[in-house]
Amino acid sequence: PEAALLPQGKETFVMVVSDNDGALIAEKRQVTVASRRLGEVELSAGVAAGEKIVTHGGFKMKPGMPVRIISSATEKTEAR
Repeated sequence: PEAALLPQGKETFVMVVSDNDGALIAEKRQVTVASRRLGEVELSAGVAAGEKIVTHGGFKMKPGMPVRIISSATEKTEAR
């Protein structure tokens, strides 16, 4: 979703959920937006298929913060 994007100047980032020895943490990644349409985006670089992206609260997060998945049905994550 477009809400996952974290624009900073001319660059765009997302927070990716990474596994750090069993603990889920936030990792900030620069991404390339290939296309946008009505609240959705397609990324062409910066993340791989299957990686979990923080969709809500990403602006509040810092790299290395612990995260927890709050809804596996929609894959939403939030800061702890």
